Amino acid sequence: MSGNGYIRDELDIKFLILFVMAEINMPVSLDDVFGTVFVDDAMDYFSTSSAFYDLINSGHINDTPEGYLISLKGRDAVETYSDRLPPSVKRKAQQAALQTTVRIKRENSLSCTVEEKGERNIVVKMSISDGKNELMNLEMLVVNREQAHVLETNFKTNADKIYNAVLNDLLKDYKKN
Repeated sequence: MSGNGYIRDELDIKFLILFVMAEINMPVSLDDVFGTVFVDDAMDYFSTSSAFYDLINSGHINDTPEGYLISLKGRDAVETYSDRLPPSVKRKAQQAALQTTVRIKRENSLSCTVEEKGERNIVVKMSISDGKNELMNLEMLVVNREQAHVLETNFKTNADKIYNAVLNDLLKDYKKN
């Protein structure tokens, strides 16, 4: 660990990991955890990795089929040691956790699959869901994999704009034109 930053030892790293996972409050990948906890200049990959796996071994974090999730024991530790992190680190960690949560929820609301139905018939199926209801389901026939890739990429990065454009066009009064 470097001398810069507020994280001083392995316990600080462990607590920061638990704090972030409590803020996210949903199963996450290891990449999501690491991308979220590196909010302090003193953090390094090897110390963070070691601390993370110690938390799994101690039962503070559960490894579930959906991803890593803070356990009840981990939540108790966060409540007990809530003053361990400096306020500036907490604010950065909360902001990073919020960004991670928003990104995960957005990714989970989108679905995009590509099916080949013959030599030049490729179907791209795209949908948006709110977790309970499917908001939009769109299937497009394209002639090659490149087009399918463009549709898939554009949909994943611009699903909200595409949804609004389709909705606006469908609600438009075409009799006036």
